[in-house]
Amino acid sequence: MLTKRFVWSDPAVQQRLAARFVPAVHDEALGSASTPDVAMLRRVKAQSGARGGPTGQGCYAVTPAGTLLASASSATEPAKIADMLDEAWSRWQELSRQERRGADAALTPIALPDYAAQRKYPADGLVLRSFARFLPHPGVPDPWQEYLDADYAWFWKDEARAFVPDAAPLVRGARRDVPGELVERLARFHLHGPFAKDEVAEAWLTSEVADVAKDGLVTLRLRGATKTVRRERGNDKAGVGSVGVAASLAGRASWDPARQKFVAFELLGVGERRGAPQFWNLGEKGKGPWPVGFALTLAPDTPVVRQTAPFYYWGYRTPERPGY
Repeated sequence: MLTKRFVWSDPAVQQRLAARFVPAVHDEALGSASTPDVAMLRRVKAQSGARGGPTGQGCYAVTPAGTLLASASSATEPAKIADMLDEAWSRWQELSRQERRGADAALTPIALPDYAAQRKYPADGLVLRSFARFLPHPGVPDPWQEYLDADYAWFWKDEARAFVPDAAPLVRGARRDVPGELVERLARFHLHGPFAKDEVAEAWLTSEVADVAKDGLVTLRLRGATKTVRRERGNDKAGVGSVGVAASLAGRASWDPARQKFVAFELLGVGERRGAPQFWNLGEKGKGPWPVGFALTLAPDTPVVRQTAPFYYWGYRTPERPGY
């Protein structure tokens, strides 16, 4: 989101991309070394040496055959990316026709691999789009005021039903505590995480029937709170110490008993974060606290949403669902 806000919206970058390049995006974590797309990307990264940093995240300009022309990494400096594109264009101009084209086989479109994690998408469960951000505050440096962390939260059918009171029939005032492990999942992975299980100090959410419409649609009132605390070794040297988030949660949801499905879901959170990310380099000023905000809403069922969300790679699995 940060790169989209500061880099890809820049007119100079857009002009270069539109005139000379074919933009593409790839999430290496979705595949394996055996898939053609990931294998090619890893060859490109190997050519870049250390320029991609320890994670290899960044922008790469390559020929159709996978020859690296230039690379750079910046989420907030459009001029740096524009310079990289100019460098790539200059190198492209130096290549022969055969070097530009590469082997014909390299130009053959490849089918999107059938990633195992995508097959586990809970189509009959609950999928929420989650957003987390720092709220306006003089202590939050630019450009992090604009930073928006977006992800998706998945819940299986039985987990989705656990957000609804057990009463039968559902009547106004019926209430339940949402299972702690589901609320912990939100606290660990979607409220400025990730946090380990033993770093969750508080996580609770109640669901109460606020109304039952004539057509049977049930309106739920949601209330809760979370608190996470982690000791940041890297920040200790800067005097920051622990990192954590404390948030109050409130929202509403609409449950269709006939379809056993949520047709609306809105959960908001506001609170404080203590301890800045290390890459802010704030030193003693990095203790905070800073106000933070969160929003989770019902996600549309589209191919983009079905892509495996980042939480999957932070241990979003259970012994009962090891592939989840």
